[in-house]
Amino acid sequence: MASRLGINLTGRVFSVTGGASGMGLATATLLARHGAAAVWIADPQTARFDSARAQITAANSSTDVHLEAVDVSDSKQVDSWIERIVSKSGGLHGSANVAGLPQTLKIPNGPNLLGETDDLWRKIMSVNLDGVMYCTRAQVRAMVSMEKGSNPAIVNVSSMGAINHGGALYAYTTSKAGCEHFTRNAAKDVFPYGIRINGVLPGNTTTPMSDQFFEGLPQEMRDQIMEKAGLSSSIQPEDIARAVVWLLSENSLTVNGEEIIVKFILDLDSRGFPPRLRGVEEMTNRLLADRDASPVGKRWAMNFVKRHQELKTRFFRKYDYQRAKCEDPNIIRNWFRLVENTIAKYGIRSDDIWNFDETGFMMGVIASGMVVTGAERRGKPKSVQPGNREWITVIQAINAEGRAIPLFIIGSVQYHLANWYRENNLPGDWAIATSQNGWTDNEMGL
Repeated sequence: MASRLGINLTGRVFSVTGGASGMGLATATLLARHGAAAVWIADPQTARFDSARAQITAANSSTDVHLEAVDVSDSKQVDSWIERIVSKSGGLHGSANVAGLPQTLKIPNGPNLLGETDDLWRKIMSVNLDGVMYCTRAQVRAMVSMEKGSNPAIVNVSSMGAINHGGALYAYTTSKAGCEHFTRNAAKDVFPYGIRINGVLPGNTTTPMSDQFFEGLPQEMRDQIMEKAGLSSSIQPEDIARAVVWLLSENSLTVNGEEIIVKFILDLDSRGFPPRLRGVEEMTNRLLADRDASPVGKRWAMNFVKRHQELKTRFFRKYDYQRAKCEDPNIIRNWFRLVENTIAKYGIRSDDIWNFDETGFMMGVIASGMVVTGAERRGKPKSVQPGNREWITVIQAINAEGRAIPLFIIGSVQYHLANWYRENNLPGDWAIATSQNGWTDNEMGL
């Protein structure tokens, strides 16, 4: 059954934790709507089973629906549940680990940390972090033996609380941060085995669980907290479900904790070898080829960069190899050690330590860059370069106390021009000299 979004889950089997209500139920319902052969739900809320089954069946009466009371904080229960899925449905193509426990905000009489009890900490961690690990481990165990081309996927639902640190809800936010970190590690670990793992971090979502965060708090205080956290607007469980189902589908084969590719790009950039868009596309296609998946489209690399705020396209400039080698920390450290020893040996004061730099540049030379043009313009725009180009040299110096001496400027002219001094607001203590080519020489230096 192909949906209008092009997602076809026909013949595929899925598991959903926390699937009897909220985001879990919305995910299970959408999986069925897109043609899932079977949806297995684990949730301790047995009173919600009948209504959940009715909602999922209404979406697709052909989907085989199973609901079981499973405690995800118990690894043995989780392992048995996944084994039953594989035994009865013949495999497991996708899993959404949505189950989680909230933490109620309290009006503090002191530091919030002092209100964190041992029992509450262990209870929330056991579901939000331990439960995710137990489920992911059991799911990977079931998926790793599937035939090549099955393209199994796992989605772990965390929370914006993983990255928004407000000094409260210690157990909840820490568990979600741990879940997010665990998901990144697991994605990198299992990708070579043909399994994709991704994470979703919902914001303020309207679910039965969301009200428990603010239980007993006045509405005005609740609104202030949400506004401060940047979560004043609420989203629906179906909004999150669409993201989860897309990540579980084969439509998202190029997405595997895309953080793997992001981190590799950042590593290349830090070493002075930032890749071109074509290079990003090629490395992605190599990863996909190992899994017998189709290559990415023409605009995938550009869209990939847009999806990740930590990445950006920029014009590059060439950098000399010998100069790049001088950025080696060991070389720099040895030089500073020599300087420190010299200062100590001769008792040199900080105001007698100077750094001089000479730089030369040609006036009137422009470089390629981004410009804004009319939308109807065709072809690449041209910016006219001035015809008058001259070499200028500038010598500058500053000492360790922060005192700088006036600039020494050398121009490639024969005589001083009056308008240098009359028509410009140059500081009076700047020294201006002339030479035939605009460079320094021994005589001028003395």
